[in-house]
Amino acid sequence: MKLTPWYLSFQKPTRTGVYERKFHDGKPLFSFFDGHYWYLGDETPDQALHGFQYYHMQADEQMLPWRGVAK
Repeated sequence: MKLTPWYLSFQKPTRTGVYERKFHDGKPLFSFFDGHYWYLGDETPDQALHGFQYYHMQADEQMLPWRGVAK
């Protein structure tokens, strides 16, 4: 899986989709970004997309570093 460099938390992605986010404990998780908000993180990109589609639960932490995922 190809990943972009890390972006600072105040920079928002230009596209909706799944991104990797670096949480405070240092553990990266994949989260869906809908253009405005981040949603709960999961272990894989597919799980993050599935979680967004079925649960629509916004992440408590909206300001974390992130990087893009290219399949």
